[in-house]
Amino acid sequence: MNKEKQRIAIAKACQYIRQSPISLWFDHPTEDQVHEADLPDYLNDLNAMHEAEKTLDAHQRHHYINILDGMMDDSDPVQHDFQWCCATAEQRREAILRAIGRWEEEE
Repeated sequence: MNKEKQRIAIAKACQYIRQSPISLWFDHPTEDQVHEADLPDYLNDLNAMHEAEKTLDAHQRHHYINILDGMMDDSDPVQHDFQWCCATAEQRREAILRAIGRWEEEE
């Protein structure tokens, strides 16, 4: 899955729903129209990823935390915790996509 498809998968998980056949997105429950280019930048923006994290249910959050935790270096416990707190948007994106069952290796 390429990065744009990953961005769209996260947007859908966050309740952005594509309205075919035009490239508009609607954010429920406000129904504000958002052009595809204006979707949150889940690829690079930690704020967008923080908002996406809030949409996970309890099971997904548990899975997400375990996935993200596994990405960190275990050699130093203090460094491990610091890395977890400072996870990049890219690490969080992969973890969220894995947690919601939408992760595919990039094409």
